[in-house]
Amino acid sequence: MSSVDSLVARIAIIRRGLRFRLWAARTRITLARLNCDFELVAPHGAQFATPPSVDPTRQALPGTDHARRGRLRVELGDGVHLGRQTTIEVVPSADNRLALGDGTFLGTGVRFVQFGGEIVIGPYGRVRDGVMMKSQGRLSVGSHAILQNGGMLQCAREVVLDDRVTLAERVSVIDSDHLVDGSDTYSMSQPLAIDPIHVGSNVWIGANVVLLRGCRLAANSVVAAGSVVRRGEYPAGWLIAGAPAEAKRALDGGERGDHAG
Repeated sequence: MSSVDSLVARIAIIRRGLRFRLWAARTRITLARLNCDFELVAPHGAQFATPPSVDPTRQALPGTDHARRGRLRVELGDGVHLGRQTTIEVVPSADNRLALGDGTFLGTGVRFVQFGGEIVIGPYGRVRDGVMMKSQGRLSVGSHAILQNGGMLQCAREVVLDDRVTLAERVSVIDSDHLVDGSDTYSMSQPLAIDPIHVGSNVWIGANVVLLRGCRLAANSVVAAGSVVRRGEYPAGWLIAGAPAEAKRALDGGERGDHAG
């Protein structure tokens, strides 16, 4: 590399650093006006084409003390890339945490909705265009995971995706639902049923799959496109398919023992 090229590279690095620090300062001021502290742990900064937007939520959450001073803690590892139109929606009166591991890459229009919970993405995760991740509890995604375009992950208590999980396009993961009883009572006023979701390592989930509360998928399994996976245990190394989904057959190299249908 010539001395001119080296100088240009250093200038580019300095400019990226200045843009990042300016974004951090503006975000801190914006949240302070909303009675919310901003904690940033990002020794390496981050790359972005457009600055992430940090917005207060427009939704009223029951039981929230709006006078309380909240906190948004953002942790960014080395080599994090924040895509265009990244948005962090936050409840200012709650404690929220967003952590992106080393080498995490976000596509365009990724939205994090922080309802007083945490969202953690492990190293070298790939979150493609239009993914929404909403958490009021613990939403954890392991290393080298891929969340393809248009996915939606909604966590009321706990959603855990282990390392190397792949979600294809438009997958929905939801650990809660309202217990609609057929009466005239407004469905959104009905009690909320919550049951954690766990997806084991190296699981492939096909396009348009819905994972419902309480489902637990063991490692190395495949969920066929369009399946609806209900509450229950699903075996490692099997093809899961259908609406409602069932364990259909063992995959090559997978377990071939008995399973609960």
